[in-house]
Amino acid sequence: MDYKHYKIEDFVLDKSFEEWVNGKNQESIAFWEKWKMEHPERENEIAQAKEMILNLRFKSSDISANLIEDKIRVINEKIDNKNNETGKVKSMSPQYKNIAATILLLLVAGYTLWFFNKEKYQKKEETIAKYLDKTTSSGQKINVTLTDGTVVKLNSQSKLKVPEKFTANKREVFLEGEAFFEVEKDASKPFLVHTGELVTMVKGTAFNIAAYNDDEEIRVAVSEGSVGVIVKMKNDYDTLDLLPNDMVIYNKANELAQKVTFDTRKEIGWKDGIIYFENANVAEIFPYLEKWYGVKINVEKQEEILGSFVGEFQDENLDNVLRVMGNALGFNYRIENKVVHIKPSKYD
Repeated sequence: MDYKHYKIEDFVLDKSFEEWVNGKNQESIAFWEKWKMEHPERENEIAQAKEMILNLRFKSSDISANLIEDKIRVINEKIDNKNNETGKVKSMSPQYKNIAATILLLLVAGYTLWFFNKEKYQKKEETIAKYLDKTTSSGQKINVTLTDGTVVKLNSQSKLKVPEKFTANKREVFLEGEAFFEVEKDASKPFLVHTGELVTMVKGTAFNIAAYNDDEEIRVAVSEGSVGVIVKMKNDYDTLDLLPNDMVIYNKANELAQKVTFDTRKEIGWKDGIIYFENANVAEIFPYLEKWYGVKINVEKQEEILGSFVGEFQDENLDNVLRVMGNALGFNYRIENKVVHIKPSKYD
């Protein structure tokens, strides 16, 4: 099917598109989420078609099939009469009848203004609902409870964009940074997390997403349940299925993803106050500590602090962490307010 040439009414009449809007079919949801990511230029048409379907759902059950057929017959007669007047006889095609029925549903349901005020809907889909931003600064972590009961722990320097309330068919949020999700189970409403080139889909499970803008990778690690991740792979899209202890690592530069297992302490331990380093050098360690503790670290002659560090800390203050690391890697430190000064031990 060539959806690239779809008009708004074509989207409205497409069964799989309607299933995506209403959150009825996991395959349809995966397909249209991929398609929407791949064709951002069609966002306005998709948003308008989606709005039409949602509007129809509220009123169409009150409209009888006989009424629709009667209205279509009247329209047919008017079109035939008009064509006869102009010498052009052309009957209404079955497809046009379906489109006419859709239009009539909207009219009878009280949505006539939609057609006369289309510019009102010429906006991005995510602006149809009102969204709120939940943000954290360096050294800050917060818990956010969503309207469906889902609990999200937001790591430092992160932003979660959430609707004031979820729609009747889908739960959708947008993440920059890192968060651990404990999604309330609801088989009728898939939960979608948008992070750059990835969309993570679940119905009720626990998982972690690390998607900082300045990181080279996006990581999705599953703690409980099952997760589907839509991934942009070169010039195509793929859906990867994850089970507990599975993780997707997506490289932004080469647009490649791999599924691996992971160490819970390293990927998810942060939510329980755990800092875990495995063979990490100071180029990795210091930026992480800056983000964790909300400090600025200035390092003199960093290239002379050699070696790697393996260790785990839980709910430790910065002074204790630096003391242990300094002994292992050979550096001294001084903390002044929110600034840490570090240099190799041999220079003291």
